[in-house]
Amino acid sequence: MRRLIYAMAFLLLIGLVAAGVFTHSRPPGAKALLTRAAQAMEKAQSVHVVLHRTDMPWPDSPVGIRMSPDRADQWVGPEVEAFTAVSPEGAITMSMGLNLGTGEVWSGSEAGNIYVANLRPLGTKGEEIGRKEVRESLALFAEGLLGRGAKFIHLKNLTESVTTETRDGRRVNVVTYAGDTPVVSRGQLVKERYVFDLDARSGRLLAYRRYASVPGVKEELVGGIEMIEYDVPVPTTPRPQVGTVLPATLRIEETADTLKLIMSAGDKYIMTIEVPK
Repeated sequence: MRRLIYAMAFLLLIGLVAAGVFTHSRPPGAKALLTRAAQAMEKAQSVHVVLHRTDMPWPDSPVGIRMSPDRADQWVGPEVEAFTAVSPEGAITMSMGLNLGTGEVWSGSEAGNIYVANLRPLGTKGEEIGRKEVRESLALFAEGLLGRGAKFIHLKNLTESVTTETRDGRRVNVVTYAGDTPVVSRGQLVKERYVFDLDARSGRLLAYRRYASVPGVKEELVGGIEMIEYDVPVPTTPRPQVGTVLPATLRIEETADTLKLIMSAGDKYIMTIEVPK
């Protein structure tokens, strides 16, 4: 988990770009708008994201990937970062997070088991790692989601566009990147399209959609963000209160540049939280 929030954004998007300043006459370019959106996200006190991850690879799909049917909630706040994905049947398929208020660190899977460890026995060093992780998580989420200008270089025949629409009385800048991705294992080009809806006044990201298609097959939605809420109260108990809770432990590993929290249950490795010194 390097790091939880960045990893989840990366799973969702697998590469994006970055953001600028709104004028009523003409919106800035795509990169400037996405840079502005990333900056707005980093400044938020908290963020709640409702999303569908991109499952990849997915052999049964004509494009090799698909949108996960699971609905996922991502929370980032002053003392919490948490991610939980729920299947259409209501079963938890993935959950992980950190709650500084209770000292809990957890990781769960579709098997219904949630491993839970306590950060507090590690003293001030453990708390330092936890606070760094949470403090930097919004910036990391913005980085993983919106990038810093070079995330689309893998696309061939790349095009970008910015349009402005009015939706329910709100002006929205729509940023679109499109291009082709060679898939060597399939011997084909996958056409990809990334669409970002940005509030024209605040610059904030409102929604995101990723599409993919191959010749002869209708374009399909393969991932996206349904909604983002900014500066909203974060749940006081973000860990799912279902499933089988299994005890886990944490230990600290230190390198020249990083501090790591290693989570395990007996001989079973669970995950790692890593922060820079």
